[in-house]
Amino acid sequence: LDANLEYLDSFLKSEMPKAKFRISEGTYLAWIDLSAYGYTEPELQKMISKVGLYLECASEFVNDPNGFVRMNVACPRSTVVEVCKRLKKAVEG
Repeated sequence: LDANLEYLDSFLKSEMPKAKFRISEGTYLAWIDLSAYGYTEPELQKMISKVGLYLECASEFVNDPNGFVRMNVACPRSTVVEVCKRLKKAVEG
């Protein structure tokens, strides 16, 4: 889990610098702030879905989501790598 979180952190910093992420302690769920891209939550959901991903949007948990998505990193590294590539494609084209 730690290695997957570190990979995600490194990927976002180098490939998606507008995204904000901080490795949290004690969880396999990564909260990623995509608000700097300027999309509404419905737009994010649609774009993410189009690349074959399902990431939970923050509105499923809070009233003021502000562009956050939740990603599960408790999976093989190859899955995390693929999700990162697809997320970048979804958000940046």
